[in-house]
Amino acid sequence: MASGEEKRIYKQIDINGLVQGVGFRPEVVNIATRYNILGFVKNDGGNVQINASGNVQNIQNFISEIENINLENCLIENIIIKDFAPFEANKFQVIESTKNLVDDIFLPKDIAVCDKCLEEMRNSENRRYNHPFISCARCGARFSILEKLPYDRENTSMNEYEMCDDCKKEYSDIDDRRFYAQTLACKTCGPILEYYSGEEKYSAMKAIENSAIDLKNGKILAIKGIGGYHFACDPQNVKSVQRLRELKGRDAKPFAIMFKNLEDIKNICYVNEKEEKLLTSMERPIVLLNVKNPIFSEIVCDKHTYGCFLPYTPLQHLLLERTGALVMTSANAGGAPIIKDDNEIFECDVDGILTYKRDILRRIDDSVMCVINNKPQTIRIGRGIAPLNIKVDNKSEKNIFAAGSDLKNNFCLLKENYATISQYMGDLEDVKVNENYKNSVADYFNLYNFTPDIAVCDMHPNYYSSELAKNMNISTFKVQHHHAHIASVMAEHNVKTAVIGVCFDGTGYGTDGNIWGGEFLICEGATFERAAHLPYVKLIGGDESMRDAKKIAYCYLNQANINVEYKDAEIINRALEKNVNTYLTSSMGRIFDAVSSILDICHYNTYEGECAIKLEQCAEKSDIILPTDLFEIIREIYKLKNEGISREKIAYGFHMAICKIILDVCEKIRKERGIKIVCLSGGVFQNKLLCELSYKSLAEKGFEVLLNEKVPPNDGCISLGQAYIGGILCA
Repeated sequence: MASGEEKRIYKQIDINGLVQGVGFRPEVVNIATRYNILGFVKNDGGNVQINASGNVQNIQNFISEIENINLENCLIENIIIKDFAPFEANKFQVIESTKNLVDDIFLPKDIAVCDKCLEEMRNSENRRYNHPFISCARCGARFSILEKLPYDRENTSMNEYEMCDDCKKEYSDIDDRRFYAQTLACKTCGPILEYYSGEEKYSAMKAIENSAIDLKNGKILAIKGIGGYHFACDPQNVKSVQRLRELKGRDAKPFAIMFKNLEDIKNICYVNEKEEKLLTSMERPIVLLNVKNPIFSEIVCDKHTYGCFLPYTPLQHLLLERTGALVMTSANAGGAPIIKDDNEIFECDVDGILTYKRDILRRIDDSVMCVINNKPQTIRIGRGIAPLNIKVDNKSEKNIFAAGSDLKNNFCLLKENYATISQYMGDLEDVKVNENYKNSVADYFNLYNFTPDIAVCDMHPNYYSSELAKNMNISTFKVQHHHAHIASVMAEHNVKTAVIGVCFDGTGYGTDGNIWGGEFLICEGATFERAAHLPYVKLIGGDESMRDAKKIAYCYLNQANINVEYKDAEIINRALEKNVNTYLTSSMGRIFDAVSSILDICHYNTYEGECAIKLEQCAEKSDIILPTDLFEIIREIYKLKNEGISREKIAYGFHMAICKIILDVCEKIRKERGIKIVCLSGGVFQNKLLCELSYKSLAEKGFEVLLNEKVPPNDGCISLGQAYIGGILCA
């Protein structure tokens, strides 16, 4: 400890990064106290500023501990230390934030309730026993309730609640875990839980108890979460689940299941070390898991794969401790945005509403993740992950806005060396999603004090996202869809050399005006070359035809010179011959649809990718070897099926044939061009079997194989790829 006679030095320490909403200021005070440091810490716009006084050794120790601070979700990007004029101080404290214009790229994320808070919530001797909104300096809602930076209570939707004397005491006590916790509240001074069931209204624990009873009795409830409401019901009650499907307009797409604890998930699903880490992380995403004990009806979820997640709010913990597992799906109908506002939820045809008064300022769906090739992979960027910051090698000094794709949309802001990617928006053809998308772009511009210099969008002439970019009245660049897919992998992995990009998906507008989707690209910097692609097939147009895998299969069989019976064969043949409402496509996604239908696995996509998903799930390891010419593959599959070979074995052989195509083309390009890095992207690579088989076969032949990890391989990666290319073009 420093003595009063020792010479004191004075330092100002400016810290940039994700340092607000993670308990950073309280931890700095604790460190300062240990080293007899005097001064203060404060939020400074989006950053943190520390003014510190102490002897040389203690200041060095103080700074060293801050540089290596151990806080979950904290990310220090940059520390600037400079001498400061002497100042008077008799202690170290948190002082009022500086309300500068935010010129920062890091915002606090929504964090799951921590174990210490849960221990207190379950302790009958604690004053927060059974408190459904318990939180501390290191857990709770953040981004969804933040109006603006700095992250102080007055800038959140907790501002309407004034702390009671007991909470104020905790807030001011350096030794308390709730020291300077901005969401701090208790049963006396915080939100009150309310449950509305018919004409009845229950509060506090009676709300929990009665809602739990109603759920177990088969009722459908709307439950307020962090980024919006969930619709919930008992997954064992088939009638309730069917009613929920009717409420959402969701025919067959599997529902996610929230489980009470990890042990319950492990009793039903296979959970490896990486998957367990995802399930229990502070982000608490939905994790796609292989099923070992399919206890739920297929009207709930697929028997092969469950989307599982754990409670992340104290309210959810209290509820599931009384109900067990629940279907927990976003409260919306069809493809509309998740409902976040209380007045809108009361218009829904549900049996009960479990709610409270704390405004959700921005809607955020649950994140979805999986483990592929023993690495975590994001499928949907949502709560806990968004806004996602990815460091990129950006040479441009311009602020770049990337509009993303129209399907599975998110958008991206590129500023300096960070790309900031928004939460999942949905499909922009839905009017409400489109409106939310525009509002969210404006919201991000405001939050980040971001004025775009350049807009980047997809080259599709009819994309809603491209229309928004063009209407900004700034310079606009158009990027080919599949180029953006591969560029997103390059951005994630900081690739500086040429790569072979294998991009397989359902659709994307090509430079020749046709629909691409089975592409082998050579990408370097902001340029790409279409080195190879699957042969074009002529298909019947229209959204309904895209869903009708049986019609797609007929078109493939027809062009493979195989005659089959089909109810509309004459009409389709005439349309194909006369080019009436037809298009050419190289789409790998459509091939999966066709094969799924030919093998009588699935004939119709009631949700995106359903036929392909069921084809993957059907595959059973076999030694069937198929040719690598597309139409030869189709002919052989049709022949084997008619010979009585099991569809499971043919499905596996089909996956292996696609892997062989990938390997053959990549080896040919490597021989011609000397390129050894392969990037795999596109929605088809959400197929775990195909992705892992392809990765293995390429790696065994000496290729370096890179995948999307932080951003999805589906169209949720497009905005990052667009921003990356835009940054190079503007350098």
